[in-house]
Amino acid sequence: MAQVFQRILSKASFGVFLWALLSLGPVHGGNITVNDTDADSEIRGGSPSPALSYYGAFSGGNTVCGAALIHGDMAITAAHCVANGIPAGLRFNSEQRTTGGTVVGVTGVVRHPGWTGSITSFDIAILLLKELVSLQPVTLNSDGSIPSSNGEPMRAMGFGLTGDYSGVSNRLLATDIPHKIDCYDQLGSNFVPSRMICGDSREKATCGGDSGSPIMVPGTTIQIGINSFSNGGCNGQTVDAYTRVSTYYSWIQSQICIHSRSRPSTCDGDPSPTPQPASGPAPAPAPQPTIGTSPSDCIYSIFGLPIAFRNTLFNFWYGVEQFAAATEPGQDAEP
Repeated sequence: MAQVFQRILSKASFGVFLWALLSLGPVHGGNITVNDTDADSEIRGGSPSPALSYYGAFSGGNTVCGAALIHGDMAITAAHCVANGIPAGLRFNSEQRTTGGTVVGVTGVVRHPGWTGSITSFDIAILLLKELVSLQPVTLNSDGSIPSSNGEPMRAMGFGLTGDYSGVSNRLLATDIPHKIDCYDQLGSNFVPSRMICGDSREKATCGGDSGSPIMVPGTTIQIGINSFSNGGCNGQTVDAYTRVSTYYSWIQSQICIHSRSRPSTCDGDPSPTPQPASGPAPAPAPQPTIGTSPSDCIYSIFGLPIAFRNTLFNFWYGVEQFAAATEPGQDAEP
């Protein structure tokens, strides 16, 4: 009994220390503990979304992420979502994270060649699906000027955390986040406008587990971004950063031509720009990704602790809890 009590005290003390570190702000799709709690909670300022044919969710280990169907047998997500391997499959067209919809296996992943492990640089990857699916994909935006103005709404979605210390949602949630042109004050050199879109998340925000999910023009199937990272936790962040799809449009099209079992006719020539919203400015040539000096491989908190280090502590603590549960009389560790 004394040993058990001592173990509980040790866990509690370390838990307080770890809570302080984690409160500095998780990566949107970083390593999180999957916890099937309140399924009807809403992301801040959001509401339940109906099933979307193009939205795919996947999980594995301690990672929960989203993706978007871009072709019959391909989807795009954030590169950091697949940093540790290939997901077993994606669930499309379901408002529930673990049931319904269409489940399709994943056979491979193509990360952007510029990605070096940093979520602040070239955070995009393509998932190769096991089979062709008959679902409506997104329309990839090729216009680098969209979004164009401060406050312009962008539709975010996902099954991510509903708060800093809550579990991921079982229900697909969505919210409109205002576009913010300048994020230098919040993100400094980590914000690269040619490769990123910034969202003002003071009132409405995404959270851990929403990474890789598409950022859309509201009321359309046009994808303008990929949920990537933020400058704080679910409740304390002020800006979101999204991978700018238009920057990688030509690269995405080239990968479709290389890897798809159903190559589009545009593969015989140069990829053609996709239709844009009627009210938007005339399409501009999309800048091409270049491999060069990138920002720091980690986003550092105000106390100098890298996010990767905090995620490691999180996973270590999760393991300690399971070990303690397994060694206490009458309890079993979670599978």
